Amino acid sequence: MTIKFNKIAILGNGFSNWGGGIDFIRFCVNALALVCNDSTKLFILLPDPEYTTIVTKTRRFLSPYRRMVISLLTGQRPVFYRYKPFSRIQLTDSFQNIEGNVDIVFYSPREDIASVVASIQADVIIPSAYSLGSSFPVPWVGYLYDFQHKYYPDYCSNEEINKRDTQFSQMLAEASAVIVNAADVKKDIQKFYPQTKCNVFDLPFSATPIESWFEASSEDLTQKYKLPKKYFVICNQFWIHKDHTTAFKALAKYTKVTNHQDIHIVCTGNTVDSRHPNYFSNLKNTVNKLGLTDRIHYLGHIPKKDQIDIMRGSIAVLQPTLFEGGPGGGAVYDAVAMGVPAIVSDIPVNREIEGHEGLLFFKASDADDMAAKMIAVQNIVFVKQGKVKLLSAGRERTRKFGLRLLEAIEHVMKADNIDA
Repeated sequence: MTIKFNKIAILGNGFSNWGGGIDFIRFCVNALALVCNDSTKLFILLPDPEYTTIVTKTRRFLSPYRRMVISLLTGQRPVFYRYKPFSRIQLTDSFQNIEGNVDIVFYSPREDIASVVASIQADVIIPSAYSLGSSFPVPWVGYLYDFQHKYYPDYCSNEEINKRDTQFSQMLAEASAVIVNAADVKKDIQKFYPQTKCNVFDLPFSATPIESWFEASSEDLTQKYKLPKKYFVICNQFWIHKDHTTAFKALAKYTKVTNHQDIHIVCTGNTVDSRHPNYFSNLKNTVNKLGLTDRIHYLGHIPKKDQIDIMRGSIAVLQPTLFEGGPGGGAVYDAVAMGVPAIVSDIPVNREIEGHEGLLFFKASDADDMAAKMIAVQNIVFVKQGKVKLLSAGRERTRKFGLRLLEAIEHVMKADNIDA
């Protein structure tokens, strides 16, 4: 039985408020655009970040004070900050240069998802970060990110742990299929929810460059961001499990061993960890104590093309993360896609990408081992891959990724036909 569909809705709710989520949606759209025929229309559905009401304005105004009160009640030092959501322009920029029949639809967060999907007459939805319910009128594929709260409960509040457990249980009870970013996550579903009847589709590693990434920048990024001449780069949001601390300690050890004072670390990514509001300020204190204040650069969230160009100009990408839902996280996807060396923590999920050119693994949370790899990567001659080869390799990975998405789509549409 061949399932036919003309319109696919890619649901951005739950993804469009963080950099890695946006990258994941872009991967999905790229892949589907490649493997679907020309008659298939793709719609990226995004909650409008510029939609405001008196209620939402009030909530945004009061949210920093609410977080400060919670910090005081839980014995933490209160930090005042305002979370700034991505703008329409930033979101639209993230989905440029996708080859295919693709439209972006911004909808009011107050609008019911079912009515949004009905307005575009979508045949299927993929992915949904939240359960849409077993009686939702359109077939849908769910998405589960990872089980960090099971392995690192100290990184989450009790409220967050309970919320995740409830969300995951509901998803696996109501979805006929979910996609996950790694075989490791699939194993965890089997471990923590052995009774689930939900079909789990683990997605293949899909490091994929975009052709425009190879174009020369129209700006002098060295001047724009005041970049040092020699640097490693970390492209992670400043969440506690990303473990920037180990990378900074590794730079201090690297300096002590080599006596090279001219090597820096450039960091891109949002500096706010809503679960640990003191994390970034504590991290900067650590940097000061290590004597690295002038050698660590924080650029914040920057345009994707700028991030890629900065990555290409680096010695290597550093990925010290302690936990990921996908191999290497988005930073290593981009590094492999562009042929940039990467030094990656050896956690099980990251080991799923062993064998790719330019990857060096270090013992997670071990600054000495990471420093050794930072020295080693500069003494290894990597085979330089050109644009044509990188694009070709990326296209093949994208094709496999897209076909896996279609497997999940066909599964839920068949299940919907059977139920009907």
